[in-house]
Amino acid sequence: MLTARDREVLSGGSDLTRSAERDAKYRIREKVKQGFDDMSFLMDNLGEKDRELIFDDLLKQEVDHIAATLALIYLGIEDSPVDRKDPDKLFMESLGVAYYVCTNERGELYDVDFSINVERKKPDEDRLFRKIKRGDGTYADFVHLHTMGLVEDLYEYVIEEEKVISISMLGSETEYEITPRTAKARLSSGSN
Repeated sequence: MLTARDREVLSGGSDLTRSAERDAKYRIREKVKQGFDDMSFLMDNLGEKDRELIFDDLLKQEVDHIAATLALIYLGIEDSPVDRKDPDKLFMESLGVAYYVCTNERGELYDVDFSINVERKKPDEDRLFRKIKRGDGTYADFVHLHTMGLVEDLYEYVIEEEKVISISMLGSETEYEITPRTAKARLSSGSN
């Protein structure tokens, strides 16, 4: 869906003028909206075997695409100026409807009731950093570290200590490893 140039624009690495960058971001937003329309179409038209082949590959990858997609959807709901509902409630209702649709498609009938209790707080930076350095960190912890602007510190630590850090991926036995080599590559490329 996104071209290499689109990714460059979104990551801030493009050399476009402000006007050209604004136009490029508009085109990217339109592509993303079309992508959601395509997902609705695929839900109705993609066969079971094709779904199996797609997700078999996705679930073997180091990046948790499912969690990242759900996180993007949640943030989109939360950031939207459209005055609808509590974002947590809307997100959970959407998950419930999705689950209901899928189970009905398979001839099963369930009464679906999801609930979520959200307590918002900022993670303690030092505690989070120590947890990841010990190898007990999750992908969510890594994302928090990245959001707080501390991922470069983690890469520098990995390089200085010549240590490999494993980060467990949500809902998977797969682990993402940060080696001194990958840390150097991330720091030199500026892609964190």
